[in-house]
Amino acid sequence: MEAEVVGLTCLVLAYFYVIESEWTQEAPAEEVELTCNLSEDQPMSVYWMKDKEKIGTDKTLVISVKEFPDAGNYTCHKSDTHEILSYYFFLITKKDSSREISKWILKSFKEPNNMTFLKCEAKNYSGIFICSWKTENESPNVKFTIKNLKGTQEDASGSVICGSPVPQRQELETTYTVSCQKTNHCPFAEEHQPIEMFLEVIDETQYDNCTSSFFIRDIIKPDPPACVHVVKNGTVTWKYPRTWSTPESYFPLTFKVNAEETNPSKTKSYDTDEQFIHLATTSKLEKIYIQARDRYYNSSWSDWKLCRCCQSKWEPGIVSKVPQLGVAITVGLRIEMVPKVNEFGRQTNRQHTKLLIYQSRPLYWGIGLSTLYSATE
Repeated sequence: MEAEVVGLTCLVLAYFYVIESEWTQEAPAEEVELTCNLSEDQPMSVYWMKDKEKIGTDKTLVISVKEFPDAGNYTCHKSDTHEILSYYFFLITKKDSSREISKWILKSFKEPNNMTFLKCEAKNYSGIFICSWKTENESPNVKFTIKNLKGTQEDASGSVICGSPVPQRQELETTYTVSCQKTNHCPFAEEHQPIEMFLEVIDETQYDNCTSSFFIRDIIKPDPPACVHVVKNGTVTWKYPRTWSTPESYFPLTFKVNAEETNPSKTKSYDTDEQFIHLATTSKLEKIYIQARDRYYNSSWSDWKLCRCCQSKWEPGIVSKVPQLGVAITVGLRIEMVPKVNEFGRQTNRQHTKLLIYQSRPLYWGIGLSTLYSATE
């Protein structure tokens, strides 16, 4: 089955044809000549159908394609048995006068540039990575195909296996993610052949495609570190993310710590290769954030991990003296404020702090001027 194409770019892709149509008022419609699949010594009566409408009765059919209604199914049938002899399915990519795509099904990501439609990231060097893309929400019937252009059956080391796209619908757009894995990938070996992911998108009769070429090392973005605890002397400790490659000595990370202080309000940044840091400060620590990236290769930074939020360590309140005249019993007490701690080692709201009284015994009776002490936060 072949199609003769006149004056346009027509790319044969398995079971459909893509026409790059210039959508300007001055541009003429593109003409395509279709041929019914008949041998020269097999004369018979045929007819052509577009959707459910009969549009021709000759062996060849010339169609004009410019708008989306011009695309779709074209079939050639036997007149007596109505058997389908030839099948054509046309899609349109809308171009402007400079031959650039003027109407996309996909929505671009804001970073790293406004023309990034397919973005892939890996949490480690295992060969597993996640690709994502976005569409407008008014495309409920959109279909996708994603594959690796470089991988072949003869070269199994370059093949990539992907799962099914998972949609995450938001107010104005839908983000699709798919998990892929490069087969026979060795995390310790040098990469010589890049992965080239190819995404095809079909929405009714409109067609888009885009590619993303990369090495695994180029798309590394670790998960955030796992916080261990924040102690009262200002020492913060953390662990490597659970999803990071091992051994850690071969795949070391470096870390950045941001500490937000109050009174006065300011943020201090620290860089370290260790899994702890001592924050030398006399101010209250309001929030502490940590992120990580590959130490020796310029990977992306992980997202920030909030290790402490909105709670400084408890500090004693102001002690005030209130003179009182009368009978008083002086009692010796040792009182301790014990912060309530959750399962992550973080102090919860001060309203839930326990008040423990360890000792209570009368010291003396007396009449006169005594001083009552009250503590306020």
